[in-house]
Amino acid sequence: MLNMSVTWYARVAIAGTVFFFVVVYIAFLIIQPELNPLYRFGSEYAVGRMGWLMKTAFFCWGFGLLALALAMSKGLGSEAKSRAAIVFFVVAATGIFLSGIFDSDLQIRNENPPPLWIEPPPSDEQIWHAVSGIVGLSSLMIGAGLASRRLRVAGRLHGRYRWLRLLSWLSPMAFVGFATVFVPYGLAGLGQRLFLLFIFLWVILAAHGLAKSAFSSDTSSVKQSRDPDL
Repeated sequence: MLNMSVTWYARVAIAGTVFFFVVVYIAFLIIQPELNPLYRFGSEYAVGRMGWLMKTAFFCWGFGLLALALAMSKGLGSEAKSRAAIVFFVVAATGIFLSGIFDSDLQIRNENPPPLWIEPPPSDEQIWHAVSGIVGLSSLMIGAGLASRRLRVAGRLHGRYRWLRLLSWLSPMAFVGFATVFVPYGLAGLGQRLFLLFIFLWVILAAHGLAKSAFSSDTSSVKQSRDPDL
């Protein structure tokens, strides 16, 4: 696996991300229509019919993020490579893998206004799932931010790839909104999906750029001296 090309790694990253997106955003709307996506976390689909599909989606995305880290380690020139960002992507992949191993508890919704959740005592598995998810997604946001900054300073964000910098800012902002606004008002599912959408777009766009050699060092017009980390 380690000797595969950058393009292969990038395509695996895109495939894993798209598979997770299709499972959470489309497939389970048909498989478990009784779980309203406005209210329910995506991980709750692992409890119930075809829960194995949700676990498979976690594993595929974790594998995709690991492939993205490998693509970055091989596909970026030495001037633009950020070791820290790659480490964060590996941690993110590990967190997503573990989120698939440990299932989330099915939350109980209070239908009376306001539509808040009745929090049952969390199981040990739920605690591990939550911690793994938080660590994984936080690491992914940090890695995306670091990689975007390194590419910007090196002058390698051209055309559509300038969106990487914006998405790296929108993701943590959406996460804060998810935790502070959507969850308290009982719309955890909607908030989570909006937040994840920004993350998915960043991963797909970054992987596409790596596959197309868009971040190659010969596209840079900025000297290495502008940033000692590059």
